[in-house]
Amino acid sequence: QLMAFHYCEIMVINITICWNGAYLLITFNSLNINILSQSAGNLDKYLFILEGSSETTRDDTYDLFKRHYKNIYRNAPPSFRGRGNHLNNDWLDWFIGFSEGNAAILYSNNNCHFILTQKDYNILYQIQNYLGFGNVKIYKKDNKIIYGKYIVSNPKDCLLLYLLFNGNLRLTSRINQLYNWYHILKELLNIDFISINKEISLNDAWLSGFTDAVGSFSIKKYKNRNIIYLKCKYILDNKDEFPARRAGYPILNKISQLLYNKNLAKLKISDSRIEISCNHNEKHKIILNYFDKYNLKTTKYNAYNIFKIILTKVIDKQPLSIETIKEINRLRKSMNKYLLLNRKIGYKNKS
Repeated sequence: QLMAFHYCEIMVINITICWNGAYLLITFNSLNINILSQSAGNLDKYLFILEGSSETTRDDTYDLFKRHYKNIYRNAPPSFRGRGNHLNNDWLDWFIGFSEGNAAILYSNNNCHFILTQKDYNILYQIQNYLGFGNVKIYKKDNKIIYGKYIVSNPKDCLLLYLLFNGNLRLTSRINQLYNWYHILKELLNIDFISINKEISLNDAWLSGFTDAVGSFSIKKYKNRNIIYLKCKYILDNKDEFPARRAGYPILNKISQLLYNKNLAKLKISDSRIEISCNHNEKHKIILNYFDKYNLKTTKYNAYNIFKIILTKVIDKQPLSIETIKEINRLRKSMNKYLLLNRKIGYKNKS
């Protein structure tokens, strides 16, 4: 009988009992093109209703996201990965960090939109493939790919992103942007908006994603008494996200405290940028241990591996021979090539 309703919007009622409450999810699980073409301004047609204890949302927002992900896409074709079992917390942590550094969480005319703009467009396809939703649009000039955009505007998928981000954002500016989505969804969702910044930690992949968005590695030369020395640095630079004076200082200062011991080296920090020297034998280990555990996913992964090779040639071995400096110059050019492939582009998020 399902064939008789092939072009209809089939409404399925799912009731799930949680350990500390119950919620009712009423959603259209049909994936026909009529539903996918609806605008976020017509969210009421989807009848998304989440009822139950608000404590459920505070306990584990990833779990909430995963449960509704499975519900929304439970009738997807077998080839579609989105049954939710593949969703990994480390990947989700990375994605949130990457989004906070590089995404646009937008709204207009009662519509929600999520956009990631990247010169390294391959990572956008990886995100699309992993999440199983959204579209990648490629922009060319003279038949050469310049950059790509990952765009999510489907109402159901924006709802899932809201559930993923709510309570898991670290940057106040991003929390404020997500609140605009909450204004659109609040009449349909009985879920508290979580305005508290989640704690930054070296025990999850958020900083890896944030680094893929706004981080880099640097090798600089300087002279002391006519002898050439090299400074190896890990840098976070996010001027677009922290345009106001000292707006980014709290978040960057927290990151620097996690990666940096004041007794070991001098930290250079501004309102929107931190530079952490890796020249000290103990200092660089904190950074390397983190990124070896939580791998970068863009072309910066290749840059990071070259950076590690350079560190083995520099730390506790300066002043360097002319031959070693020439070798490092070659390595640095390769490292910078991978960094340029991931150079941040796009526009400031003014939402």
